[in-house]
Amino acid sequence: PNRVDSDGDGLDDRVERDYQSDPASAESLPELDDGLLAYWPLDEGTDDYLGVYHGQKRGVEVRFEEGRFGQGVLFNGRDTAIEIVGGDEQDFDFVGESFAISLWIRIDPHPLLALCEDCFPLYGLLSKGYFDSGPALYISNGRLNFSRSGLAGAELPVGDKLMHHVLANVDARNRSAQIYFDGELIKTGEADIVDTSKRLWIGAHEGPDRSPRDLIHFAGLIDDVAIWRRPLAPKEIERISKEDRSIKDLAQLDS
Repeated sequence: PNRVDSDGDGLDDRVERDYQSDPASAESLPELDDGLLAYWPLDEGTDDYLGVYHGQKRGVEVRFEEGRFGQGVLFNGRDTAIEIVGGDEQDFDFVGESFAISLWIRIDPHPLLALCEDCFPLYGLLSKGYFDSGPALYISNGRLNFSRSGLAGAELPVGDKLMHHVLANVDARNRSAQIYFDGELIKTGEADIVDTSKRLWIGAHEGPDRSPRDLIHFAGLIDDVAIWRRPLAPKEIERISKEDRSIKDLAQLDS
């Protein structure tokens, strides 16, 4: 179906009506907690702040250190990951559904580079299964990639010791997918998500063997991870990436 965005705010009118915002006013947007499915602050724990999709640390060196907001989880690129074991894994399939994924990352040099200076190791950020199946954000050849959409953005800063914002945005009604880096749209393509019975992972994605025993790990820090069951408007994405506040504070989850 053709996309209708009467007020030009970047959200389909049907999405705005679903969440009781005014599709005729660009100043009217859904509340940031509207459609929020899961949120992992990663402050000294891996629980879902909303109380359902709790995570478990995998690996021997998962530890917390100063992140973008409070603390984040440090991943060593070898054996550390967070497996989401709470709730129903099917809630993250998103086949034919809209969704958005937001997280803050610091990309450290991968330990494989010590063995091969010319290598371009994969970094698994957040995924459900192998990258050609369920939702997956990963770094390949130094570029941010999203699932099977063919989206690959500009080369990312590795080893700059800074936290950066990453966001994937999918509007299933219009079959569109976007990836953002530090609030800037870097690529637009077509959404292509395949059903998978796998668990969701933070800091890893399954390798070619498609087994939890064959994980491709992230090297660096991840903080403030959130998933919505709707697309976000450009103004919402800018707010998340530019304002110095966590999702918990922006969405007023404690009020």
